[in-house]
Amino acid sequence: MRSACRTTSSTPQVQLPTFSDGWGIALGGDPFDSTATNPRDLTQLHTDVVFLLVGLTVATVLVLRSSAAPTGVVRAAGTLLAVEVAQGVVGFVQYFTDLPVVLVAIHLLGAALVSAAMTWLLVSVRQRP
Repeated sequence: MRSACRTTSSTPQVQLPTFSDGWGIALGGDPFDSTATNPRDLTQLHTDVVFLLVGLTVATVLVLRSSAAPTGVVRAAGTLLAVEVAQGVVGFVQYFTDLPVVLVAIHLLGAALVSAAMTWLLVSVRQRP
């Protein structure tokens, strides 16, 4: 159940940018020309979901550190938090510097790293029969 909650909270964080620009900027096109939505509202929604994800990750790290969790699980959760924070820094810089293509590419790489770190955490907490 906990794994399902963590996966569910990370999925919108990765998918919301697709709705905001239709991957236009990631593919070298003009941002936001493929949707009729307000880009500022979608950016705020993406930010809100990211804050929720980071908050849940911080709570996960704190619970794992205060319990008798295996070292590998705590390390995986800490890595996920570090990747999320780095991804957030790139996202903020990207937003305030008018979406330079290099930062968009780094942010896409960061999204893949968040997914990989989330998978590592999910695999590390899985109990094998």
